[in-house]
Amino acid sequence: MVRKIKRFCTAIILFVAIFTLSVISLFNFRSNYKKLITDTENIKSAVVNDIIDNKTVYKYIENLKNNWENAEKYFVIYFNHNDLHDIQMMISQLNAMLDYEEYGEFFARVDAIESSLDELKYNTYPSLKNLL
Repeated sequence: MVRKIKRFCTAIILFVAIFTLSVISLFNFRSNYKKLITDTENIKSAVVNDIIDNKTVYKYIENLKNNWENAEKYFVIYFNHNDLHDIQMMISQLNAMLDYEEYGEFFARVDAIESSLDELKYNTYPSLKNLL
């Protein structure tokens, strides 16, 4: 009887620990997601509003890169590495596109980054649609 109670308590403790780690991971993802989306919106608005002062836009891109590098440390635990690599490659191409004034391709990449981040968000949050 005592063994059953110990096993039950151990199972409850493990369940609570796993649940707590899952909730912490979701909050961590949400905060990183918000930072990255804000960075992409800042980049687009800076270019759209004719703030082609390259220092400002490059600062926003550098901020996006830094936030991505910080977030990727945690994302690599949960997500497919190919998806993360694709986002990293798109982010690294932004400076070159801006240098060569390829604004159409630049906006397409920024939109693709946002779309990829949205896909990660969709796959992360538990919902009936992605669980079935």
